[in-house]
Amino acid sequence: MANLYGRRCRLLIARQVAKDYRTLSIDVIEITDLRVAFKVRKSSAKEPNTAEVTVTNLSRTTRSALQEKGVKFQLEAGYEGTGIKRVFSGDVRALDHSRDGASWHTRLKSGDGERAFRHARVSESHAPGAPASDVVRKLADALGLGLGNFDQISTKLASSKFEQGVVTHGPASSELTKVLAKTGFTWSIQDGELQFQRDDLRIGPQIPELAPDSGLIGSPEFGSPVVKGGPRLLTFKCLLDADLRPGGRVSIKSERHTGVIRIWKVEHNGDTAGGDWYTQVEGFPSK
Repeated sequence: MANLYGRRCRLLIARQVAKDYRTLSIDVIEITDLRVAFKVRKSSAKEPNTAEVTVTNLSRTTRSALQEKGVKFQLEAGYEGTGIKRVFSGDVRALDHSRDGASWHTRLKSGDGERAFRHARVSESHAPGAPASDVVRKLADALGLGLGNFDQISTKLASSKFEQGVVTHGPASSELTKVLAKTGFTWSIQDGELQFQRDDLRIGPQIPELAPDSGLIGSPEFGSPVVKGGPRLLTFKCLLDADLRPGGRVSIKSERHTGVIRIWKVEHNGDTAGGDWYTQVEGFPSK
């Protein structure tokens, strides 16, 4: 845990965004030396992840830039000893400025890929025998988001075919859910990229270890299942760790529980001025 010192945070604000819903323009505002407080909620559900970020004493120019339509931002956080990593990337959906004495506080509310989730539409006909991989790829293109781990599942999808053909028409997000239901996969948006999931799919190249001497706070505890009759969730808290992401796995070593957990939900809380700087995780025992 020796390297987990010296809080570091960077906020990148893109003033213009391309029509693909995810591209950051080259005209980016970088913020590293102001107070930033944040709460980021991410899960494996298809609904967009959310973030609320409060920045103190942004310049008038930057406050004005945030008023523009289609603004995106990226939040990165970490430590002086290990560097910073992306915690969240998304669309600004709500914004307000408030004054407290000499200080201005700007609060951003965001949804990850929310514009694509809400507004992207599709209208495609696929011939009989069309592989699910082709249909999913077309839907991903319509959403305009990154393909994420699509290559990891494309072969599995190709073996599932629509023998009678299929028509996808309407919101691309809803159509993607319908098509994937045939294959057993689910999907979510993680930092502007599509992430496809199934119980037998491993996401990420390695499984990090977490113990009291590497950031684990307290002991994991069992909670209620996500669905009635399902496995009980295991919850734990640790020092802020951007590597803990929905769909990934983490190896926990503690007095009360030792084993691998498949992450369902994470919540990152931070304040560069002190106080919060931790990650709360919910997940399922895994292999």
